[in-house]
Amino acid sequence: MEFNQEFINCFVDEASDSLNRWEVLCFELSKGAHAAHYQELFRIAHNLKGGSLSVGLSQYGDFVHKVEDGITLLRDEKIQLSAQHLNLLLNAQKTLSQWTQELKQNPAWIPSDCHDFLAMFRAQFFSSESTERNENLIAAPVPQVVESSESPKSEARGSSPVSRISGSETIRVAADKLDELIQVIGELSIHQSIVWHTKGSDNQKLFLNSLQLGQKLTKELYDKALGLRMQPLQQVFQRLERNIFDLSRSLDKSVEVSVSGGDVELDKAVIEKIIDPLTHIVRNAVDHGLESSVDRQLMEKSPTGHIEIAARKDAFGVEIIVKDDGRGLRAERIREKAIDRGLIATDAELSAQEVYNLILQPGFSTAEKVTDVSGRGVGLDVVHKALQELGGNMVIDSSAHRGTSFSITLPTSVSIVEVLLVEVGDQNYAIPVSSIEEVISSDTPISPSETRRIYGGHALSVRDLETLLERRKSQPSKSQRKNILVCTHKGAKIGLLAGKIIGQQPVVIRSLNNNIEGSFGILGGTILGNGEPGLILDLKSVLKKVHREQDTQEKIA
Repeated sequence: MEFNQEFINCFVDEASDSLNRWEVLCFELSKGAHAAHYQELFRIAHNLKGGSLSVGLSQYGDFVHKVEDGITLLRDEKIQLSAQHLNLLLNAQKTLSQWTQELKQNPAWIPSDCHDFLAMFRAQFFSSESTERNENLIAAPVPQVVESSESPKSEARGSSPVSRISGSETIRVAADKLDELIQVIGELSIHQSIVWHTKGSDNQKLFLNSLQLGQKLTKELYDKALGLRMQPLQQVFQRLERNIFDLSRSLDKSVEVSVSGGDVELDKAVIEKIIDPLTHIVRNAVDHGLESSVDRQLMEKSPTGHIEIAARKDAFGVEIIVKDDGRGLRAERIREKAIDRGLIATDAELSAQEVYNLILQPGFSTAEKVTDVSGRGVGLDVVHKALQELGGNMVIDSSAHRGTSFSITLPTSVSIVEVLLVEVGDQNYAIPVSSIEEVISSDTPISPSETRRIYGGHALSVRDLETLLERRKSQPSKSQRKNILVCTHKGAKIGLLAGKIIGQQPVVIRSLNNNIEGSFGILGGTILGNGEPGLILDLKSVLKKVHREQDTQEKIA
């Protein structure tokens, strides 16, 4: 049978959304079944069946139809939902999700085990409906749902081989975003026409005004176009929740998940690259971080472990937090392991944060036994590297018997960022504009030893940026500090002394070579407007350093 790939692609987009909702409904059912859940789940299955049959996917539609029969029994209260039923509904969603994605490349693709699964599904759902039917069916074991990074083995079935059709990737975009983009294009066309007709005429004022507005609209056009790639994190969080749900069942652990900030948006390219790192973190939290229900009760903790996944926007981009209330990291054990491996000296004095960062070393693991999920010494170093490549960073915090949190900061986009070019010592740095609240300029040089200034009626803590970056050479730089960059970190205003403000421009963030990568305070590299290479400053790391130093001084005092 010949398929219309354009129709197939439309069905895939709609089916993907429906299957995401199917998964959410299963999570909600696990917390308490309601008639509305069954009704919506039935409606999703019914629409998937109709949509697939309308584009010629008869075997896809037949699969959904048989699953729909089981959902009907739940909806009509002919059977009561059990853990086995829920597992099978999630397995059906997983099978359909993979099937749906494969349709982009080969519309004739069919999961190799779909018939065996349907037999298992019907045996479980209809066993209590008919004793006679049950006697004629072979009881099949309920599968354990365990998510893995590898796709299950599958094969295409059909009367004849079908070549895989390469389909282009699609992004679903809100209509209002397209309307705004078209409006900016219209305005830009008008000003371009004005520039063209006034070029060489006596009306130079109109020409210059239109030229300046054209530049402004070009920047706005880029921002609007970039906004089309922005996607909410909701589906990523849903995928993480599914991983936790599946893994907790396979490990026989009771786990509760809370999710917030799913409406926060990131560039689609960033989202695609953080899925695997986040998946590793949550799987490690379930397997290694959370104790068993028995152990938790012995420690007078709730038998149900808790994992929190949250996202929020800040001045530096987007912060994603994954936090558990498990056993926490064992700092002493980490330190002993690091000494044994020769990573640190026996008498090395490390802060708690520095100790936790040791687990980011390649091959580092303190797990007492190797499992299919963790303990092989592979993972967090890869996670850390992936985040660095995106221009992000990760902070680990932990308390014994109270849990561990991973705080990940990411840029909203990997494409272009607006920066302020600032002279620091003998070098020029690009600083993301979003991280600077205000620039205070002085007619006279400001002493690097100055530590306080009055700002907005409040005392402003002032630090020398050149000193913080430790970029001073043997000879003092001749740069005069005449500007204070005002920033906020953890509610406190901090002023950073800098030299001349060169200007503001959009730049593309580029990865660095191995010699520079990992240098303190450096987020990435770029090519400046004059064609020269430049370094982008990681202001968040600098502000954290100031905060740590202030905490240390307060403790000494």
